[in-house]
Amino acid sequence: KSKAALTCPRSHSSLMPPKRAASKAAAPAAKAQKVVEKEAPAAKPAAAKSKAAAKPAAKPKAAPKKAKAPSVDVKEFGEVLLEVCKVLMSVCETSQHEDEDQQTISTHEDFSAHGGDILALLPEDARLPMMKLALFWRDEVEREIDMSNDFSDLESDDEDEDEEDEAAAEEAGIITKEEGGEEEEDDDDDDDELEEDDDVMSVEHFYVFKEFFTQAEAAKLVADSKEGGALIKAMEEALNSHEKAIMEEEEDELDNADSDDDEEVEEDDDDDEWGENLPWKAE
Repeated sequence: KSKAALTCPRSHSSLMPPKRAASKAAAPAAKAQKVVEKEAPAAKPAAAKSKAAAKPAAKPKAAPKKAKAPSVDVKEFGEVLLEVCKVLMSVCETSQHEDEDQQTISTHEDFSAHGGDILALLPEDARLPMMKLALFWRDEVEREIDMSNDFSDLESDDEDEDEEDEAAAEEAGIITKEEGGEEEEDDDDDDDELEEDDDVMSVEHFYVFKEFFTQAEAAKLVADSKEGGALIKAMEEALNSHEKAIMEEEEDELDNADSDDDEEVEEDDDDDEWGENLPWKAE
């Protein structure tokens, strides 16, 4: 019995060390768990980022709407350019340069002297075409004037012959004076029709300039052609400048009139020598 009593304590004592070892082994695991629990909050920012990424992207702002181009009356646009062309035709200065060495005779057409401010109000692409068109119509108008003058000379000759024929017919009693007057009225009506047809320039000829103007530029040009506008001022100044230049040129001619008169008298005396009687150059 005493031995059995002694063995029991031993058995209990032999079981105690494993329990302490288990408690010691469990301590590092608890510390690791605490460390994990402390580090766990660091994962929250990642979750926040995922929430931010989940939010829908903001819609881009709509582009502002473009303002509508102002409407332009095409006929009015053509009428403005027609007036511009007429002014440029009038103020263009033509000069001639002769180079004997190069054997050239060059004609210089200068729009800048008086019409430069007008051209500056046109789009750059439209300036050269406008200058070319002004020269074209200037030549056409001059040709029409020459033809009209020739026609008038022929017509005046015909009228003289008609008057002589009418006078002879009246004397013979074939026609009366009233009948002759009616024929003259018919001739006047024909002259009016010819004058209407003589207008060679037309507004439609300037519609081609639409390809050089935006609607906004065309609207601005039309607005500037109104009273007080930049275009109407530039055209008035161009005409005044050109007229002033002509007056100064005429004054210079008058200053030299006295000496020219003496030379003209001598030339009149020598008119007969400007024919087959003209002497050869002296050797």
